[in-house]
Amino acid sequence: MAVSLPLVSSLIGQPLTISWCPYQNAYIERFNRSYRNEVRQLTDEWIEVYNHERPHDSLNDMTPAEYKQVA
Repeated sequence: MAVSLPLVSSLIGQPLTISWCPYQNAYIERFNRSYRNEVRQLTDEWIEVYNHERPHDSLNDMTPAEYKQVA
């Protein structure tokens, strides 16, 4: 594990926990799960708009879904 130089020079310790272990780091793991779910939802909404509502210049101002039906 690499420790950054400022931590070494100021003698501040870095906590060592097992990655993705909800028993050692419950608050952060709960935040990570909530954040991932929120990001996934926002990404799905963006993909829906991008593929079905937003016209693209390179597709003769059609959405990718419209272009797929024509092609």
